[in-house]
Amino acid sequence: LSLAGLAGLFAWLNHDPSWLWAIPVWCGGFALLIGLIAALVLGAAPSETELIIDRSAIRVEQRRKTNVTGTSRIPWRDLTHVGVLRPNPGSVNPRLTQVYEANHLLVVHLRQGVRFPSTKDPRLPDELHRLGNRTIGPIGSFGADKQQVLAALDRFAGNRALHTEQEFLDRDPRIQPEMI
Repeated sequence: LSLAGLAGLFAWLNHDPSWLWAIPVWCGGFALLIGLIAALVLGAAPSETELIIDRSAIRVEQRRKTNVTGTSRIPWRDLTHVGVLRPNPGSVNPRLTQVYEANHLLVVHLRQGVRFPSTKDPRLPDELHRLGNRTIGPIGSFGADKQQVLAALDRFAGNRALHTEQEFLDRDPRIQPEMI
């Protein structure tokens, strides 16, 4: 309102009504600036990822504050196996002398014909991705450690749960040791 008043004052003082065109331009620019600032503030709100493993499925929920912004659900019947693997060595900070368990990936292998986003995760070796393995996420992003995730998988996934890299190799003969 003060911008409109200022433009009206300039138009009256200069005896030039062309100043009145500045009203929508100034107001629009001001509204755009406020909208941009609000979008940046809301977009910077921290998000949280929650992993839910229960008797029916593995579910991941993305949250911003209290609102769920995205959900991914994979029923047990759609999986052949699930486990935790180390990430691709080049995908973790090269200065680290060891790959911490929080960086290990929750990996699922889907049954033939089950649709799942095929976005390639750079933390998962390419060969494993081509063989149908998909990354749910690093276990550290769920606020859990490897033992907690594996205990939940044991409870609900049964014989689909794999604990070691050797079990992945035994389950799928196409996987070679150098792939993991």
